[in-house]
Amino acid sequence: MVPEGVSSRPLAADGRAAKDEKQGMSGKVYAAITIASLATVGTVTTVNALVAEPITVQRVIDGDTIDVVQGSTVTRVRLLNVDAPETKHPNEFVQCMGPEATRFLEDLLPVGTKVKLEYDVARTDRFGRDLAGVFLDKQLVNAEIARAGLGVAVSFAPNTKFFDSVKAAETEARANGVGIHDPAIECTFPAQVATFTQTTETLTSADLEDASLDELQSHLAEIVAATAAATTLLALLDSDDSGFLAAAHGQRWLPKVRQNSDRLTTAADETRSLIAAEQERLRVEAERREQERLEAERLEQERIEAERLERERLERERLEAERREEERRAAERAEAERQAANQRQQSQSSSSGGSRSQSSGSSSGSSSSGGSSGKYTGCRAYGGKWPSNAIDEKGRPFTKIDCNTKRPIGG
Repeated sequence: MVPEGVSSRPLAADGRAAKDEKQGMSGKVYAAITIASLATVGTVTTVNALVAEPITVQRVIDGDTIDVVQGSTVTRVRLLNVDAPETKHPNEFVQCMGPEATRFLEDLLPVGTKVKLEYDVARTDRFGRDLAGVFLDKQLVNAEIARAGLGVAVSFAPNTKFFDSVKAAETEARANGVGIHDPAIECTFPAQVATFTQTTETLTSADLEDASLDELQSHLAEIVAATAAATTLLALLDSDDSGFLAAAHGQRWLPKVRQNSDRLTTAADETRSLIAAEQERLRVEAERREQERLEAERLEQERIEAERLERERLERERLEAERREEERRAAERAEAERQAANQRQQSQSSSSGGSRSQSSGSSSGSSSSGGSSGKYTGCRAYGGKWPSNAIDEKGRPFTKIDCNTKRPIGG
């Protein structure tokens, strides 16, 4: 690109400009003026400020790249010594505050804005873009991007011309906590580090003395998640092909992230030890309870068995008592039947003897008959412990007893 104030018209072969059309000026005089002009500008080969065209902004590409037009020539310009969050990088996601940086530059440099370009040692990069400081009047746009917290100072040798100005603006933005340095903006690295730091503090200071196994395992899961967040933050710095995150935050936040990550690693190890101890305690407790359960079951089985044996014993005794009672009753019935048989025999014998006495004498027979044929009307005992000595009208044996003493009497 030809600097402002320099004409692109070639010199004539004899060192003079094209033929002067101005009346009254000879060729020698014009040549002298041209040679004097060349001596003044040193290495500049052509000078004609009257025909230099202004440089204007055609469009903003992203937060640190613009297209400018001079005449019919469109040039892509990468702002030198400043790096804004990526929005167009082919291998990068859209970075935090990247769209904001683009809008900031669009507001600062609307289409058609006249700018000046100032170059350093290397004028282009490997992509063919011009590397320049962009001035809006006397304002260095490169630095204004950093001052708004939407870019950081970067230096790639041999181009360092605007680094100090951009770095000073970045320091000012960092101190003011604006843009990418604002911890109140959720996506910024400071905000993520602040959240991560608070999480680390909460997890590493937790009182786990009386925590249950579930609580310990839940706590460990939170530590693992926080450690993964630390890994993500570190990976963002390590995998950032554009280098923006490392340039913006690496020096300040990387040590803190690593320190918190180490604290989480220690906390995770301690929590795992607590989990192992709690698991062992629960195992011992479970074994104790199992032993108690088995002992209780054994005692219950013994009780049930003892009750069964007692029931069987009582049943045997009941059956034995019934058997003895049945034998006793059978013996009584047999004895009663024997005595009844004896009584019948006696009765039969008495009847025979009475008949004989009656035939021998009426007085004595009448006396005997009156005594033997009368019915017994006294007290009786059926089935008692005394032997039967009489039979009632229904043929049942009984024992005659004294109504007062309740003892057997003679029949």
